[in-house]
Amino acid sequence: MMTITTTILVAITCFSISASFFTAFGIEIFADESVKIAEQRFFRDSAGNLNVIGVVNNDGNIPVRVILGLNTTTNIDDDNIKEDEYISTTQGTTYGRIVYPSTASPFKFVVGSHNSVIDKTFILDIEKVPVPFYDFLVLNYSNMAVGDNKALVGTIRNVGPFDLHNISVYASVHSENRTQIDSVKSNLIPILKPGQELPFTAIPDSSIKGDILYFSCAGLDLDEPITTLRVDEDEFIPYDLQSIAKISSLKYENSTDSIAFGVKHYNPEGGDLSLKIPQLLQDQNIIVIMDDKVYEKAAIKMDGKTIFVDLFVPPGDHEMKIQGVRNRI
Repeated sequence: MMTITTTILVAITCFSISASFFTAFGIEIFADESVKIAEQRFFRDSAGNLNVIGVVNNDGNIPVRVILGLNTTTNIDDDNIKEDEYISTTQGTTYGRIVYPSTASPFKFVVGSHNSVIDKTFILDIEKVPVPFYDFLVLNYSNMAVGDNKALVGTIRNVGPFDLHNISVYASVHSENRTQIDSVKSNLIPILKPGQELPFTAIPDSSIKGDILYFSCAGLDLDEPITTLRVDEDEFIPYDLQSIAKISSLKYENSTDSIAFGVKHYNPEGGDLSLKIPQLLQDQNIIVIMDDKVYEKAAIKMDGKTIFVDLFVPPGDHEMKIQGVRNRI
């Protein structure tokens, strides 16, 4: 297979996998609305532990947090103990804390050698998280396994306007026949400053090293950004932006006194966006511009302390400017 080098402009780049593609454990695909487990398999690691691996797909229009469960039993050699007295449920999450629409995230449970798996992994809880996805990280890597460790290696660059914290890269590991054989997560990057680029490495378990060929579903997990925009060396604009949308190229433009950003709503029919910023003057003049035209349908309210901007984002990609945020027009 030819080595492919991929530059990625979104945090998660693996689209949902066809449910008919995978069969493992004799498992049927979990189907609960739009969030489901599309694949799971197991292997013994170098320490003799059972690893249960898989992928969760989000085919919906809302970001979600997913809590997974796995039932295990303790291997106790005592005829007086009934099986249901030592069955336990282990909880876990996907490697991406938020699974955004039309993307997937791998997971892994490590079960000790004194325990046995009773059944397949299942979804315990799905929490809808109506938060924007900030498209501020560029992930550059080769999807082919590298070096003696058959690792996923590459770099991450912050193209956004503020520091990003606690970043890690995750991916599914595949063999030559396209089967997922592990889930990996890289070293943690505590902080990545605007314009900074740092390397990462994600190493699969050594027990399956000989079967590794390539990686897929590479994505990024990180803390939610601290929402302040730099105006100059001494001044920042705090803001609160709420929308189930992808946000890109967010910045403050001094020449137009605007908060400017690209936006694409996850709902194919479009959806709402709200922005809150401090009110500096009693008669502050705010203008909403979409795609270089004044957006007359935006609702703008002020209470003396806060400016509230509410609008509908039509389908597709749009460029927004909220003008007059520092009253410098």
